[in-house]
Amino acid sequence: MKLTDKDIKTIKYEKRTGYVFPGFILAFGSFYLLFYTLSNQNISWKIIILFAAGLIGISILTSILINRKYNMD
Repeated sequence: MKLTDKDIKTIKYEKRTGYVFPGFILAFGSFYLLFYTLSNQNISWKIIILFAAGLIGISILTSILINRKYNMD
């Protein structure tokens, strides 16, 4: 079945949650990481990199899982 322009616009509107929620995860996680690194002067770069990579991975996975049914259309 061919999607109309109205259907495509509706799907794009519904996919916003899949981008906003991971954005909040990234924002709050980044603020936490920033304040944690500013308060602790003896923090290893490995911990910072692992935490940042974990945040990015969780955000991408969350976005994919939320938008999975809309991407099938």
